[in-house]
Amino acid sequence: MQPPLLIVDADPIIYRAASASEEELDFAPEITVITGNFRRAKQIVVQEMENLYTKFDTHRAVLFLTSPVNFRKEVEPSYKGNRTRRKPAGFKKLKEWTKTQFHCVEQEGLEADDLIGIEVTSGKHDNIVLCSPDKDMEQFPVRIWNNRQEFTQSHENAVLKRWMQALTGDQTDGYAG
Repeated sequence: MQPPLLIVDADPIIYRAASASEEELDFAPEITVITGNFRRAKQIVVQEMENLYTKFDTHRAVLFLTSPVNFRKEVEPSYKGNRTRRKPAGFKKLKEWTKTQFHCVEQEGLEADDLIGIEVTSGKHDNIVLCSPDKDMEQFPVRIWNNRQEFTQSHENAVLKRWMQALTGDQTDGYAG
């Protein structure tokens, strides 16, 4: 059997790498500047991917990225409106670099979650591992690595998870059920 294809939610990897690479520089008692150490951020992304390759004994991976434009914000302007924190320094630059180094998929108007859902339910793949710490990924009946544990989500539990989220909403994304 062919090694698994890793379906990777790249947004959290890039965010964590950029965040961990921030540095504060004090220029004067009243002036502090936050910078991003791009070299360090790139090393973190590469190491994260190497860790996944090693864990699953494969080098087959597709990284999915969120578009800056999101159709949900047009439908519901308050979507993710509770997220007021700035992106880490160098986030956009690191995202662009990641696109040049790995097989990435990004489509205008869609989040990585949307693209991952389409991909894992397409029936095109028979041996995949969905790699994401996002609890929303538990809505898909696939093999999942959530950065803490690996498990295979059953069809029944995936459907239950999807309906629970639809009925109860998602505080993290800023919408009620």
